[in-house]
Amino acid sequence: MKMKAVWFVAAALFVGFMGAAFFFGNRIMHRAVEGALRKALPGSEVSLKTLSVHPRLLTMRELRVKNKTMEFSVHEVAVHYRPMGLLRKHLLKVRAVDASLHVRGPLDALLPSGPGAGRAALTLNELEVAGLDLDVDTGAAKLKGSLSLTLNVADKKPLRLEAAIASFESHGLAAKNVNIDFDEKTGGQLSAADVSYQKLQLRELTSPFRWDGKTLVASPLKASLFEGLLEGEFTLRTDKSLGYSLDLRLSQLHLPALIKDFEFENKMSMTGRLLGTIKASGSPSGLAAVDGSLSVSTQGGDLVIRDAAFLQNIATRMKQPIELVEAGLKEYHYDVGELRLSKSGADLGVELKLDGPKGKRHLTTLFHDAV
Repeated sequence: MKMKAVWFVAAALFVGFMGAAFFFGNRIMHRAVEGALRKALPGSEVSLKTLSVHPRLLTMRELRVKNKTMEFSVHEVAVHYRPMGLLRKHLLKVRAVDASLHVRGPLDALLPSGPGAGRAALTLNELEVAGLDLDVDTGAAKLKGSLSLTLNVADKKPLRLEAAIASFESHGLAAKNVNIDFDEKTGGQLSAADVSYQKLQLRELTSPFRWDGKTLVASPLKASLFEGLLEGEFTLRTDKSLGYSLDLRLSQLHLPALIKDFEFENKMSMTGRLLGTIKASGSPSGLAAVDGSLSVSTQGGDLVIRDAAFLQNIATRMKQPIELVEAGLKEYHYDVGELRLSKSGADLGVELKLDGPKGKRHLTTLFHDAV
């Protein structure tokens, strides 16, 4: 009986000790996490409602970080680990549920600062975010939407992504109502109601795509452009060498719609439809190269140029009277037409060759700061 009593007392003491350890350990960890976040983000207000530590699991609830530039909140963060892994500063998985990020300023404010900020404090196998609302305006980019994702951090590969982007703007590129659904095993599907670059506007864009964490390939990409059809392939490098390329086939582009979207109605009018190919490449800083070769459909069309300065430039280059040039381009019907696009600095070069009953016409012009 005495031995049973001793074991009972020992067991009670052990349970009490472990309970006290977890209780005080939770409080210590709570303060440590808040302190680490304040140190990493100087000038930020940090609050954490609860933190609990269990074998192999740490759970934080109602975490909020706020400063002059950003406000971040998350309902729950679950950190999965192995005790021996913690000694090597390694985590198995971090899962965040119901988070929001509001940014008004440069992204630098989101990055840890201070001594050792450039070194990775922890390594991680997998990150899962189940619901993140975004309202971001960095000055260089604006984004509103929501997403859920799962990343294999160790291999730098996306496993799952669901995103609904209401609007996005950056360096002349804009998109509305973008939906992305991606799974590592089956690939992804992309759709957007409206995508524009400068005055170039695509509507009803759709494409399946593949993404291995380094390169995203969308093919076959389809969209409506100038009341015609665009098809092709879009490749985006998502690693450190950010860049993109386009290889497009165009058919039945309506020239009056093109002139309207580019706001050239006061300078010219042109009927007919275009078909051909365009290749382009660039980076986040802008378009690097453009090569386009298009022709007019067999129906031909009509060209009228009203811009006095453009007509005068043609007359000067051809060494002909302005009256003769005006007469030749004010009411000109063509049966055959070819259009070439190229890039020169920030300017878009256009070369137009036409042939009709009144003879041939060869026009070239530069659209300044168009790309």
